Formats: sequence, C-alpha cells, structure tokens
Amino acid sequence: MVILNACKRKASGVGPNNTKTMKIKLLTFFLSISILSNAQTFLDSVRAGTITMDKYAQEFNKLDDFNDIIIPFKENDKWGYKDNNTNIIIEPKYDYASKFQNDLAIVKQNDKNGLINKYDKIIIPFGKYDAIYSFKDKRARVKVNNLFGIIDDKGNEILPCVYKSTDNYRFGLCQLTDKNNNQGLVDLNGNIIIPFVYEKLIQMQLSGVIKAKKDGKYGYINYKNDILIKFKYDYIDQPSNGMIAVKNGDKYGFINTIGEEIIPCIYDKVYPFTENGNASVIKNGKAGYVLENGNEIIIE
Repeated sequence: MVILNACKRKASGVGPNNTKTMKIKLLTFFLSISILSNAQTFLDSVRAGTITMDKYAQEFNKLDDFNDIIIPFKENDKWGYKDNNTNIIIEPKYDYASKFQNDLAIVKQNDKNGLINKYDKIIIPFGKYDAIYSFKDKRARVKVNNLFGIIDDKGNEILPCVYKSTDNYRFGLCQLTDKNNNQGLVDLNGNIIIPFVYEKLIQMQLSGVIKAKKDGKYGYINYKNDILIKFKYDYIDQPSNGMIAVKNGDKYGFINTIGEEIIPCIYDKVYPFTENGNASVIKNGKAGYVLENGNEIIIE
C-alpha cells in the first residue's frame, strides 16, 4: 500500500486514468512474483497437510498463459507470426511454429527444434535438443537421444537429459523415471522431493497423499516421504468414503485410512464403499455386500 500511495503521489499531475494504469501494472507485477516466490511455501504447506493439492493446483494454473495476440501463420510452406490485425510480426521462415506460451514459442528449422521469444530472439539454439515440449508451470520437458530433462521459461536447464521418462509438471511437481527404472518427484527448481526408490508413484487427488510401489508391494506415502500405509499389498485403491480396497494374493479386502484392516482379504472382487456404508463384493462366485463393521450379506 505504501508503494501504491507513493506511485499515486508521483502521478498526481498526469490524471486519474494514468494513475489507475500504474496501479494495475504494479499489482500484476507483484502478483506474478508472488506466485513464483511462494511456490516452495505452498509445497511445504501441502507436505505439512495444511493446504490441499487442489489449492496448490489453483496457484500453478496461473503460471501458463497462451498468447492469442501473436498468431502463427503459414505462407509458401513456411511459418511465421502475425498480430490480431494481420500485421506480420515475424517473417515466415520456420518449418514449424507453435503458439506462443509464456512469451515463448517452439519452432523448427532444417528439421531442428529451437525456442524463440516474441521478438524472434533465439532462446534455445536449434539442434540443442531433439524435442522441446509445451510448457507447464513455466517448465518444459526436453529430449536428447531418447533421454529427458527439464528447462525453465528462460531456457535454463533445470535437469539434464538423463531420465528415461518424465511427466509434465503437476501442482508444481514433476515425476521422472531414472536409469534404474525408479521413479521420484522433483520441484520447480529440480530439488528432489521424493527420492528415486519407488517402482511406481501415483499422485492422488488427496491432501498430500501419493500411492507408491516398492519391492513389488503398494502403500501410501506423503510429500515428506513418510509412510502412511505400509508397503504390504499387491494392490491398493484410492479411498472411498473412508475405506480403501486392498489386495493380497488374489483376494481383496478393505482397510481404513490409517491402515487398519477392517475387512480381511477373502473376496474375489470388491467395489468401492458407498455413502450408505456398504460395498458390493463377490465371494466364491456369489454376489453380496459388506458393511463397515465387517459383517457380510451374501446373496445365494
């Protein structure tokens, strides 16, 4: 508020419209800085369980903006860019041109990929990477010799191309697979959040919970890598109305959200618990249902 008041005093001789414009620009500037600078704070809050992943997602959804003012166009088999008034901004000279995203565009020349800004300045030289993918959370996947890495929106390499696979960033986190086929998670700066010791990771729509597989067994961990449910199941589902379907061998049962066995693994097939406190099951070819207290009713 002090900064805005100071700007108002400085602009007092130029009229109310200019003052309003100044305020909007300052607010936009500080907001964009705030979103990025608070990224780690949001992640820490998710890991502590004080902010949900949905709230975390809302913050990072603000980061990626497509520019619809500068539009790719094709002329004589070459691509360039025009503005909304069809004025040519960048002459058609590329073999391929993506939309601008975060003021950057992926272009191709002589079968080599590069990255340019809206002034046609080369941000990433042609041929440095075999492939450059679209940005998410102001980060993009890149590929060299079928190995993947991560760059930021300035063209800086966050992670080198040494990973067998990588997903897009999601909630400010990226899941990668290393050379030993182990999966882990890194943050926007490439810091390891979940170590590369898991055969499989699945981020779920829950506050700070990840389904993970280790040594052939499934369990739950959080974003501090604490074990929430022990790795002892051949399969584990997402929670449904406070109950989680699990599998041991070829039989299914249920545990609660703190890992206590409620219904033993004695069923051939189970379905998620409903709001009414029961779940459909199949046992020895017969259908029925079980209750939260473990009682069962089998229909002959």
